[in-house]
Amino acid sequence: MNIRKKQKHSASKAVVFITSIICLLSIALPSWSMNVLEEQQDGPDEQDPRGVVLPYAFYNSKLNMAFGVLGGTSGYIQEQVNGGGTAMASSNGSWMLGGLIMDLRPVPSLLERFFISSVFKLAWYDENRAYRDGNPHYTDEIAGSNNSDEDNYLEGQGWDTFVNFRFKYLLPIGHAKHTVINHFVMNRGILVSGAAGGDSYNPFISGRTTFEISPFYRYQSVDTHYSTKDSSKTNGLKMTLLYDNRDFYLNPSKGSVTRFTYARDFGLMDSDDTWTTLEFEFSKYFDLGKIQGWCRQTVLALDFWTVDTPSWDTRKNNDGSRYIAHRPPQTLGASLGGYYRMRAYPEFRFNSRAAIYYSAEYRAMLDWTPLDRSTWLGGLLQWEYLQVIPFIEVGRVNENWNITELHKNMKVDGGIGLRADMRRFVLRLDSAVSDEGMGVVFWVLHPFQISY
Repeated sequence: MNIRKKQKHSASKAVVFITSIICLLSIALPSWSMNVLEEQQDGPDEQDPRGVVLPYAFYNSKLNMAFGVLGGTSGYIQEQVNGGGTAMASSNGSWMLGGLIMDLRPVPSLLERFFISSVFKLAWYDENRAYRDGNPHYTDEIAGSNNSDEDNYLEGQGWDTFVNFRFKYLLPIGHAKHTVINHFVMNRGILVSGAAGGDSYNPFISGRTTFEISPFYRYQSVDTHYSTKDSSKTNGLKMTLLYDNRDFYLNPSKGSVTRFTYARDFGLMDSDDTWTTLEFEFSKYFDLGKIQGWCRQTVLALDFWTVDTPSWDTRKNNDGSRYIAHRPPQTLGASLGGYYRMRAYPEFRFNSRAAIYYSAEYRAMLDWTPLDRSTWLGGLLQWEYLQVIPFIEVGRVNENWNITELHKNMKVDGGIGLRADMRRFVLRLDSAVSDEGMGVVFWVLHPFQISY
């Protein structure tokens, strides 16, 4: 959920219960082949399979009052498998169903390095938004471009549906040469032993390298009052080479991640058009140590991401107006804004052929935790730590991948976040400000290296 306040409009109030954050687990759980052990006074204690069913409720200007239920499991089918589902309905007629299963090994005895994941979402929104051309009040500019007006979008009732599969093979090199399922031992969210990387930047010595093939499908529609229904349909394949050299996936303190992704819509079935994108992302983590009496751990986290659409083709209609062929929809490709990149802006606020993005976070883990695990609620939530995280982001989209142009008139935002490890899931609340107002994001996971 991305709640945004505009500077030139009255600010919408948002009242969010703590369980509304947890509801989003069902469409954003990580894909990690690991088992986490908790350090006890007499030594490590194996993680037991666990499950949780939680109701949630929240209010925002898009959904009004919403209610739902979440169910999640960890370790029941296999030790590394996470699964979950959620159902939500709101007072304005919107509803959503979502579910996932992560890192299932179909035949462990024969294909121990092969994992399958799947995630889906089926949603109907009373107020769906798309930053695409078609708004009659903005005929002289391209919606979603770097200099476009913040009100140049389509809005109305519509669907937002996607399904992804991920087939992942773990290469027998680095830390994964002899270990398929990594076992971490942690103490209150800090790694004690079992690091999965960070020793050197050499995939044959350190870290875990995977090759992934991900079939995808996404459909979005917006039925506005001033036009016929606008929709986008896409399906295809993503191929990713990922070198994960972090020491601990849940809360990295050193190491890095390098990701190359090739995505292609082949124009099959009901796809709108063919398109191709190329992505590169690099994240780096530095352990800055403790601050006595204040912080148990401080980490500097840096991220760089860029994407290009080599299939992009600008053409002209018979009347002289232009249109763009072989471009991905705003929900894929070169997009900024939302949960992960440029968090002060609405989701997919900027979208074009190419994009570049930089981010820096200072992750300070406090000595103090609001709910001790000795209390009833603290024991239920298993609240390991609280992080306070100031951050800054810069980025821009452009109609061609040009290193000079991509660094002109860049968008900037900054803010502060709160992160909490509850039941071994990282929950986050990020608030950022920009030239277009303020955005508040309630979501899960740290924001870097999200490829869905």
